[in-house]
Amino acid sequence: MILPKDWELIGVFEAEPSILDPRVPWAYNKLTFETTRGDDKIRCEIEPGYDQFKLVWWRNSFEIVNVDLRRVIGLSVCMKDGNESISLKFDSISVGPLILQLKPTVRLTFATHNPL
Repeated sequence: MILPKDWELIGVFEAEPSILDPRVPWAYNKLTFETTRGDDKIRCEIEPGYDQFKLVWWRNSFEIVNVDLRRVIGLSVCMKDGNESISLKFDSISVGPLILQLKPTVRLTFATHNPL
């Protein structure tokens, strides 16, 4: 999985990750980011070496989304005009990106066809 720069991930999540093994580079590690936006709490576990991404989203302490994704080949960060999001790219052209918007509100977008 291709990752953005460390500072981009820290910036979009507004937090440092918990790292499984601090001696190992991020590309081969397990990174856990947690952030709270109003009533929403988000936890993302990223394992680039295994192309895995796990997302759990709670609202008012109730779990509303829990996904465990495989075959994620790229992760990018977009921070523009007050909108902040991460986008996951998959290894199949028939699967569109999964976009997790964190600002101005939390929102999840995904399609099983590539809209581009």
